[in-house]
Amino acid sequence: MSITITDTSGFRALADDSRKRNRGPSVELLASLEPDGVHVAGLLMIHNGHEMRVRWLVKVTGQEQPASVWMDNGFDSFERYAKRIDKNAFERICFECDHRWVGDIACPVDGCDGLGELPP
Repeated sequence: MSITITDTSGFRALADDSRKRNRGPSVELLASLEPDGVHVAGLLMIHNGHEMRVRWLVKVTGQEQPASVWMDNGFDSFERYAKRIDKNAFERICFECDHRWVGDIACPVDGCDGLGELPP
C-alpha cells in the first residue's frame, strides 16, 4: 500500500497552483506550516475531469494534531509536487532492542519479538 505526501515547499507550490481554483489553503494556514513538515494526502479524487481534489492533513507548527484542508490542483502540479511512497518506507525503531530499520513492523533482529514504531 502506498501513501501520497509532500513537504512544506511542495505544499506551498501546490497552494500557488490552487489560487485559480475552487479550493485551497488560507493564508493563515500557509503561514503556520511546520517548515520541515511532511503533509499527507488523506483523500484524493479526480474533480471535474481536469484537476485533483485532495484532502490534505498538514503539520502545523506547535500542534500535535494535523490540520485538514481541501485543495484543488492541476494534474501536472500534483504529479510534480506530491509523491507516492510505500507506507513501509519510514524508518522504525524497536523499543525492545533499539534496532532501527526501514520496512515491515516486525523487528528483523533474530530472537527479538519487538515491534517497530516510528521514532519520536
